Amino acid sequence: MLSCGAGLYGDSATRICKSCDSTCPTCTSLTQCLSCTSGLYLSFGVCLAVCPVTTFANNFTKVCVYSSNCPAGTFGNSQSQFCTATCPDKQYADKDSKLCSDCPVTCASCNNTNVCLTCVANAAYSNVTKQCYAFCDPTLQYNFGGTCYSSCPDGSYLDYTNVYCQTCNAICKTCYGTATNCTSCDTTYFYNNTCVSQCPKNYYSANQSCIVCTTGVPACSTPLNYSVTTIT
Repeated sequence: MLSCGAGLYGDSATRICKSCDSTCPTCTSLTQCLSCTSGLYLSFGVCLAVCPVTTFANNFTKVCVYSSNCPAGTFGNSQSQFCTATCPDKQYADKDSKLCSDCPVTCASCNNTNVCLTCVANAAYSNVTKQCYAFCDPTLQYNFGGTCYSSCPDGSYLDYTNVYCQTCNAICKTCYGTATNCTSCDTTYFYNNTCVSQCPKNYYSANQSCIVCTTGVPACSTPLNYSVTTIT
């Protein structure tokens, strides 16, 4: 085997030592670099200033690698085309793919596609789903039937999204949290988070509500009706 000095490779056909490409301190042929000059990265035998798409620059080895070969604790960053320990804004470190992957569009930051941490300016966070939901309008944030409101109108309640208003059950004038959790009634009486046509025993009706009876409440005193029968 022909042995040549630094910056040279042995041409087996001519038995002559020839110069490597100017970007390669060492090579096995004119088209196969083994190392690169400062500022360049080795990509499958070629020295490049920027690694090709789908590969990332490993700053330790100065080699372009796939994300799976990024050093431990780093992830393929498609914005910089480097293996980086910190992912850009609106991206998260995907431990399965070893890539910096996009958060949902409404999330300013996230742990993964299912868990947002903060929301973009025109979105609201839901403690239930851990997601961000786009506002109906910056000043009228709540959407009911395609119309924007400053708060959910009567007959509707704010659902888990913190953005959408849903219709209350027909028995409720207003409700909270769920369709059947009434907070007031229209033509019936509010009792125990629902609406009833008649207040139960020991309650009386006032202002569309059932109120517990106390001493001295006239509505709780039922007159005694009786008839007199003469025994002969």
